Amino acid sequence: CPHCKNTVPHFTTAADHFKEERKIAYAAVDCTKGQNHELCKQEGVEGYPMISYYNYGKFVERYSGERAVSATFF
Repeated sequence: CPHCKNTVPHFTTAADHFKEERKIAYAAVDCTKGQNHELCKQEGVEGYPMISYYNYGKFVERYSGERAVSATFF
């Protein structure tokens, strides 16, 4: 989707920025792929891109702000 394609460069930049930080991990899941459908359903993914924050593997909140490196990921 266009929104997902727009978000990818920002997400990648943020992930690169934190790659040495052991307490921060970035992960992306393509919910359009068959093998990911169950995970996406379990996590309540309803639209794309959906950005979720987790703390120690537990869901904290969904991000609903601007999709830009400075606003979203830092």
